[in-house]
Amino acid sequence: MKFPILVTALLATISFSAQAQTKTNVVEQIPGIDSLLNQVLKDQNIAGFAVAVVKDNQVIYSKGFGYRDLE
Repeated sequence: MKFPILVTALLATISFSAQAQTKTNVVEQIPGIDSLLNQVLKDQNIAGFAVAVVKDNQVIYSKGFGYRDLE
């Protein structure tokens, strides 16, 4: 009984994750965004941060800056 439920859940997950997302290249629209955000990281003396830009309920830019592990 658990196997069909697991397969159904797996197929639903795969189908939702396979939907095409149209991503606009924000890096081309905002020249120097990566270097600007890297400079913020350096100036603020922080380990890292993540940035996401959402337009019309769609993530059009997401990127992490800094270190994942401080060690």
